Amino acid sequence: MDSKKLLVVLSLWAVTIGCFKKPAQPENVVVVKVNGQSLDAVTFSKQLARRLKRFDSLAAKDPKVITKAKEEIINGFLVSSLLTQLAKENNLSVTPDELNAEFDKIRKGYPDDISFRESLINEGLSLDEWKNSLNDVLLQRKVFSLLGREGGSVDLNQKAKEFYDSHKSTFQKKPRVKLQQLVVAKEDDAQRLLKKIREGGSFEELAKKYSISPDAHEGGHIGYVVKGTVPAFDAAFNMRIGQTSGVIKSSYGFHILRVLDKKEGSVESYEQAKPKILLQLSEQREQRVFNQWLQKAIQSAKVERNDPVIEKIRVFTEGPQ
Repeated sequence: MDSKKLLVVLSLWAVTIGCFKKPAQPENVVVVKVNGQSLDAVTFSKQLARRLKRFDSLAAKDPKVITKAKEEIINGFLVSSLLTQLAKENNLSVTPDELNAEFDKIRKGYPDDISFRESLINEGLSLDEWKNSLNDVLLQRKVFSLLGREGGSVDLNQKAKEFYDSHKSTFQKKPRVKLQQLVVAKEDDAQRLLKKIREGGSFEELAKKYSISPDAHEGGHIGYVVKGTVPAFDAAFNMRIGQTSGVIKSSYGFHILRVLDKKEGSVESYEQAKPKILLQLSEQREQRVFNQWLQKAIQSAKVERNDPVIEKIRVFTEGPQ
């Protein structure tokens, strides 16, 4: 990220709230209320700032972009409120142990605590705000599970078999070869290196020293390649394991290939594919039940919008333009 853009992103925290009637304070001004649950102007403004961080300074001030971002926040609050209320009605909650376990799991994905806290700063979140957001995510998972159970029992095993039988082409595995390559810009250089390899030179060391491909530092190892992915590699499917090709020309340069392993094409069995199919069908069912519930919940919800305040929440940026 260049310094100009960084300044613009940081300055996006300057989301101001104007024209409030005194003595009302922004944190006491309601932007939207769903069944009595309120979103205040300060929280709304912070969320707007975070959402606009992804844009450059010009786009972030575009009225259309701002209006869309505001509506996304309102819709998100509507759904979140309805889910939270449903959780409360069903005595669902997130225990401290569950929250800490999920926190630790996510935290381990960062090299150290400094990196983790820097990511929060970049998102404009305090640790408490982030934990509250995480708590909401975990609570929503429980609500999704509840809705899934209420959606009735469906024989997913039967549906999984039907899906597999009608989509067998999806589970076909094409032939693959495991390759090592050396790529240079000139054919003469490729022929010279091929001669060295055939005289017993180390393919790996020569690739590290002379190859211009990104995998050079790994000795030219590129792993398994599916037939038809790169035209220059297709010749390898007619080679034996351990065999080295001649010089092959492509738009990238001149290649020398070595076949390290081969796997024939096959069809994934139903038992192998079943876990993935069941997961997909389960997620589809949960989403369908959720959408049905949400539509009914929105229709019966009491939603109050303070449009004059929403309109007066303004955005400006600072820093080099």
